[in-house]
Amino acid sequence: NYVTELGLIFPAKTGVVKDYINASNVSVNPLTSGFSSGFQLGKHRIINEKATLGLVLGGNMFYGKGVATNQVYQLGTYLTGRLYFGETWRNGVFAEVGAGPEVAAASLSGGDFQYQANIASRIGVGYNYQFNKDVTLGASVVLAPSIMADNYFDGAKVVVNMLW
Repeated sequence: NYVTELGLIFPAKTGVVKDYINASNVSVNPLTSGFSSGFQLGKHRIINEKATLGLVLGGNMFYGKGVATNQVYQLGTYLTGRLYFGETWRNGVFAEVGAGPEVAAASLSGGDFQYQANIASRIGVGYNYQFNKDVTLGASVVLAPSIMADNYFDGAKVVVNMLW
């Protein structure tokens, strides 16, 4: 038995990305002010009513065309284990831990195309609410520590998702 997940990612600390974008003279308008938000897809195998093991794919993209072409891409795949503290995975508090490869690429204001690869880790807590017989809604806070970051909270994000 499997659980499918579809969600939206909202970074908790956007200052680092915004500073980088501003320093590169990328013009951001209201339509793209959420450029550092993204998506999350997942498929989890139900081990038992208290645990799942799955693969989560997360990413975001920013693309602008003006005097110069501005592009930022980020993609990560994480093997993720979740432990549920409610009666089942469908309702209650859970904890998750994961790890996997991340890649990011950027081409800003006509500069050179840059890329970076990283082995990332994820740790988070969340809550799932059984909305109806088929659909569960969830929200979680995930930390993604990186050795390249200034501190452990730089990669923090909030994930809002739907599971079925």
